[in-house]
Amino acid sequence: MSSPESLFQASLNRLVFRLGSSLTQTTANISTLLQEAPEKACQAWELFIEEVRLEAEMMEEDRNIINTESGSDKDFAIEDANYTLNTAQDQVDQLRLRIAILLNQFRNSP
Repeated sequence: MSSPESLFQASLNRLVFRLGSSLTQTTANISTLLQEAPEKACQAWELFIEEVRLEAEMMEEDRNIINTESGSDKDFAIEDANYTLNTAQDQVDQLRLRIAILLNQFRNSP
């Protein structure tokens, strides 16, 4: 059987080894993240710019539809067309359009 001093020293050696390997792995992970950070930031920025551009286009389309639909006999041009809602964004777009048309009809009602 090993002496208590040897057991203590062996425990200390194993702890140092485990902490050292954990620290090495953590350092490698941080290094990888730092290398990827600029690329990910650029991708996130480009995605944000694209989303803003698309949102602006949708707002313009909504305004154009409101202008052409106000005062006409059609209730909802969007319902007359057979749209399939494949994505959540399609559903949001349709709801946004309906709200815009309803608001315009509400403003024009006596």
